[in-house]
Amino acid sequence: MEFVDTIVKILPLLYLKATLLPKYEMLDEDYFPEDFVTEDNYNIVRANISIIMEDKDDYLEVFMEDMKYSESPILTTVSENLADIYQELKNFAMNYKHAVDEMSMMNALSVVKEEFQYSWGQKLVNVQRALHEVRYAETDEY
Repeated sequence: MEFVDTIVKILPLLYLKATLLPKYEMLDEDYFPEDFVTEDNYNIVRANISIIMEDKDDYLEVFMEDMKYSESPILTTVSENLADIYQELKNFAMNYKHAVDEMSMMNALSVVKEEFQYSWGQKLVNVQRALHEVRYAETDEY
């Protein structure tokens, strides 16, 4: 599966680059990043990935906050996690691109770094684990 082969190479690089970002302090307490990814955009990305992944889209998640209170595994999808990561990065890129001054750029960097730490970074490593299983489960192809 070409998509899986490509994404398992990109995700570790993305993780590395995000960890190398310095921690920026929010310079403007009133800064709220604009959402450039609409619900329709998000759903298109998620649906297209789901189509590509077919029956390999679902996986059991063990590193979720909800697992602390659950006795049964939580089912999640590669498509939803990748769409979440896409949303975070697209919003960051567009906020950075459209920033009117350096302070706005630093605020956008601060937000994406914080969201990496608390949200999309964990989603990235979780989905990487699931994609690793998909890629190497069919060893004849690779």
